[in-house]
Amino acid sequence: MKYKLLILSLLLVGCANPSTSPTQRMAVSAPPSANSPALPVGKVMAFIVQGDVQRKDTDGTVRALTRNDVLQQGTTIISGTNGNAVLVFSNGFSVKIPPNAEFEIVKFLQAPFDEKTLGSFLRLSADPSKSITEIYVHSGQVLFDVQKLNKAAGSTFVLNTPAGRADLRD
Repeated sequence: MKYKLLILSLLLVGCANPSTSPTQRMAVSAPPSANSPALPVGKVMAFIVQGDVQRKDTDGTVRALTRNDVLQQGTTIISGTNGNAVLVFSNGFSVKIPPNAEFEIVKFLQAPFDEKTLGSFLRLSADPSKSITEIYVHSGQVLFDVQKLNKAAGSTFVLNTPAGRADLRD
């Protein structure tokens, strides 16, 4: 089953702690248990880019987002008045970023899976392995196409906005 989430992120006074960034909040999360190995960083790729879309990397560098760019945790995407983009995650999820939106990949980890057996992650209908996805919509509307989570493996999807947090449950 697919989940389609339309998020309207409203910057409401007093709803967010401006002194703590999403990346800083991620750092105070509980560490993984000794029994669970650390997951490698998953792959996020810019699939469609039209108009004015910028990427702000973790080192603060801002540059134009281009098709096939591979994005890292902590990267923020900012679309201008005529810009939009579609990002594809290696767990089969995608995000459509329309004009005037700001979206951050706070955390994306994923256990390896065999692409030769399952096919390209661009065609997945379900999360193929354990993945941990946390995103932050700073402003604007963003549309997520979230494939069925691999709950048996422990996959999670967390959406943060200045107004609050939502955890997707199957």
